[in-house]
Amino acid sequence: MRVFGWNEILNECTIHDLGSIGARPPYIYNRLHVPRTVPEPRVVELFVTGRICLFGEHSDWAGGYRRFNSEVAPGCALVCGTDQGLYARARKISGDSRILRYTSSDDQCVELDLDDLSGLRQMAQSPSVFAYIAGCVLELGKHFRVGGADIVNYKSDLPIKKGLSSSAAICVLIVRALNKLYDLKLTVHGEMDIAYRGEIQTPSRCGRMDQCVAFGRAVTKMSFDSDLLSTESVRAASTIYMVVVDLCAKKDTKEILKCLNEAYPFPRHDADKALHALLGEMNQQVCEEAQEILGERDERCAAERLGQAMSKAQARWDQIAVPLCPHELKAPSLHRLLEHPQLQAHITGGKGVGSQGDGSAQLVCKSAADQEEAVKIVKSLNMEPLKLTIPKQKAVRTAIVPIAGACSGMWPATKCVGPWLFPVRKQRMVKPAIAWLCEELVEAGLERILLVVNQTTEMEMTRLFKQREEVAVLDSASQHVDGYDEVLLAIGEKITFVRQEKPSSIRDALLLCEREVEGEAFLLAWGDHFCRSTSQDLMDGRDWIAVDIVRGRTRRFKRWGGPAQRIIDDHGAVHRGYRL
Repeated sequence: MRVFGWNEILNECTIHDLGSIGARPPYIYNRLHVPRTVPEPRVVELFVTGRICLFGEHSDWAGGYRRFNSEVAPGCALVCGTDQGLYARARKISGDSRILRYTSSDDQCVELDLDDLSGLRQMAQSPSVFAYIAGCVLELGKHFRVGGADIVNYKSDLPIKKGLSSSAAICVLIVRALNKLYDLKLTVHGEMDIAYRGEIQTPSRCGRMDQCVAFGRAVTKMSFDSDLLSTESVRAASTIYMVVVDLCAKKDTKEILKCLNEAYPFPRHDADKALHALLGEMNQQVCEEAQEILGERDERCAAERLGQAMSKAQARWDQIAVPLCPHELKAPSLHRLLEHPQLQAHITGGKGVGSQGDGSAQLVCKSAADQEEAVKIVKSLNMEPLKLTIPKQKAVRTAIVPIAGACSGMWPATKCVGPWLFPVRKQRMVKPAIAWLCEELVEAGLERILLVVNQTTEMEMTRLFKQREEVAVLDSASQHVDGYDEVLLAIGEKITFVRQEKPSSIRDALLLCEREVEGEAFLLAWGDHFCRSTSQDLMDGRDWIAVDIVRGRTRRFKRWGGPAQRIIDDHGAVHRGYRL
């Protein structure tokens, strides 16, 4: 299953022409229907955000100590990409050269010989910002052999060393550029893992949390259990207006980490036990509450509750963590901002960012107008504000299911009946394949199902979903199917037919649905696949299992990013995914 926006559809259709959108390779068909591969673009455009930890700072490395002490609670964090980030263009260097050339936004340039491992290690251990690039190239080289590349970071509006994961953004940028240029087929999680392992080859001691910049601007829940990392997409039901503030003060992140890590893996006294609870069970409860708040549809209520949750989290931090590193964590500049009288009329609360201390802060504003006023007040305090808006994400209400094609993959079995009508048995129930699919779509919360049909399939679907079965047939049916005709009719109320008289492509089928979809996001499902959601909310989890009737394979589609980005399922097959 795939979630689409209309821009992705139209952009992708210009590539596929008469080909279909989906798991097939991108082909352009000429009039003789002879496919030729689309030429690889010479330049790849990239944008990698920074990140804000809304809740759960320090829980990533704390959860990692479960390797040594199973009583340490798993870590949990809610993170969000920033509006600011790194903009870059990347291209291959022609020939046999294995030189990586990187130019920063301030016109500093470095050339790294990918065959000179000793030189790369030396650069990775240097204090230079280019150390992150060398570390990532070293780590990537353990798994892939890539050629040369020229990466130009032509714009950067992401503040450096302010708790916004600027170093992680550089690492993800390098790995993603090489992944796209050389078609390495890395998933987002794969990019994150190599970027993380690349960064820890440098003097930096980042946590797992930082590499969430790979997910872009979305809110993501991250869980840290020893070396295991899991992520879950979090949907914001209302727009949240925030201001991230560079306090323009000093802090020593290494000293903060040194002091707090002394409490792990085994607590020495009550203060250490309190820190374990703060970063463990208490933090898990805070993250669950914050996730529930983000689901609040009332914008003002969501802002009020989120700000209050941040203020409470900061108060607990001050009570428990500050005594373990008071010379860095008392943070007078942070508290001067949070308690400033003029701000109180425009914010609902706030807290520190990243490792805490006098680095950066985040404020939750009551509205967009209050966000503007908060920015002005922050500037008057000689601090540097950045706007951060968590956009409202609409739930997907509509599914499109094309069933007008010929399905030649199973001919001649499909000569008389389409695979969506193949009988499939689960336990004692035997149903047409499309009945299983539509049941799941309705159960997942979709309000409309658009069936793209031809004349024959419209008659079949009308008979299945919109006409009552004859009483004589129902009377002779088995008892375990009692009432199922009502289930089919209830599904039928959500079904709308869209006629495709001459099936030519998925592109054509989708464009025929444009008026019905009305510009909203939608879900594309296949009539010859069984699908079920592995998360409670279809659109929040974006994690689906699909069973291909034609090929008999099971595929799990996880989070994906960017138009036409490849996703790799559990069997190593490559598909094409689209994210809103």
